[in-house]
Amino acid sequence: RVAVQFDGLKKETYEKMRGAEVLPEKLRALENLKTLDIPTTLITTRAKNINEEDISDLLDFAAENNFVNGVGIACISFGGGARSWDMKNYLMPDEMVDIVAEKTSGRISKREVYLFQKFHLAVKSFFSQRYCLYNQVYPLVRVEEGYKAIGEFLNFELAEPWLEKYKKSFSGNKIKSGVCLAMAALSLLRKKGAALIVMSFILSGLSYVLKTKHYLRGKRFIFLSFTTTCDLYKIDYDVVRNCQTEVMRVNPGTGKIENAGCEGICCVELEKEYIRNKNNSK
Repeated sequence: RVAVQFDGLKKETYEKMRGAEVLPEKLRALENLKTLDIPTTLITTRAKNINEEDISDLLDFAAENNFVNGVGIACISFGGGARSWDMKNYLMPDEMVDIVAEKTSGRISKREVYLFQKFHLAVKSFFSQRYCLYNQVYPLVRVEEGYKAIGEFLNFELAEPWLEKYKKSFSGNKIKSGVCLAMAALSLLRKKGAALIVMSFILSGLSYVLKTKHYLRGKRFIFLSFTTTCDLYKIDYDVVRNCQTEVMRVNPGTGKIENAGCEGICCVELEKEYIRNKNNSK
């Protein structure tokens, strides 16, 4: 799988965000990936008042190209070249969910994104898997006319009461919580077309476990994610304890490569180091 940094379909976006007009090169790279049928995720950095408006066009582009298996929306953070930007340009993932709901005219709703997280995190917790709460994910389903939200196929509203019961029983009774989670999963099926979608998820999950390539292709699905990088202004140490990304860096004292810890804490420490060095140079 290849992840391609792709901020949108307008050349002026790249001029503002990257300081160069590189859209033609980006599109040629994507055309090559399409020709080779390599699963590709588009990683798009979004900044308020710059490129949040055309997110619907990007989702349509992803739906039209079935080699694209995901769109990762990274909200701009205080780091790198963005340190000098106006604070009004910074975004949090929840804000981006609101923008996506607005720009897709409600095809993707904030309520549905919330309910999917609730089910997703319940499954993660039942199997004792860590999950960083700075990241939210929501599947879209490819159809002939483009895409539909997963909520059009699965009944998350009907599952929510069982998810509430799961939450209350989770810490006390593993068997009871398991039953509640199973009932929540069965409730999802109370909608037309649900069985085919669930079967696709199961096959994808089996592919992941068996380490075949099928789960990467995801031609039926586009996995939309909303995420951000921790910075000095938005770090929650309770949240980053569940960070799944480890960062390797060179120790400036020894010159050796070492594990710098989770991405969230590492990013904040690097910013502190940058500010210290900047102040010392003055």
